[in-house]
Formats: sequence, C-alpha cells, structure tokens
Amino acid sequence: MGNMLLGFTDDDDGEFHRLDGFEIKANYETAARKYAKSNRISIEYLDGNKDLPYIITLIVVGVIAVAAISVISVILIRNKKKTRRILQNLNY
Repeated sequence: MGNMLLGFTDDDDGEFHRLDGFEIKANYETAARKYAKSNRISIEYLDGNKDLPYIITLIVVGVIAVAAISVISVILIRNKKKTRRILQNLNY
C-alpha cells in the first residue's frame, strides 16, 4: 500500500481510489497537511485559519501605508503653510 493508505480504498484489481467525502482533521504545520495536499484530500484545520498570517501581514502593511501617507501629508501641509508665510513676509 505504500504511502497511499489513509483516505483511499482499493478495488478487486488492486487499484487505489480516493474515498468520496473523506476529510482529514489536523493542525496546519503537520505531516497530515502535507499528505492531504499531495494526495488532494480535503483537510479541516484544527488550529484555526491557515491564512491568518497572511491576513495579519496585509493589515500591518495597510496600517503602515496609511501612517506613511498621513505623515507625508502633514509634512506637505506644514511646508505649504511655511512657504505661504515666507512669501507673505517678503511682500510686506
């Protein structure tokens, strides 16, 4: 049977077939996940959302981008005000 045991059945000719509706329940960073992926078997993760690190990364990058845009905007507004004051003082 080799490494195709879990989630498979064999027929009278010795051919292996995936079991319909079979699902592995396991944690994300395990050999079970690798087995399910390599054999195209459905898997339910017991340790939460497997995409959570990506979601957190996107949120952090978004927050940093918003903060950078805010800082740049404040700097540009202050420089514009400063330039306007200097020009007004030169006109007097």
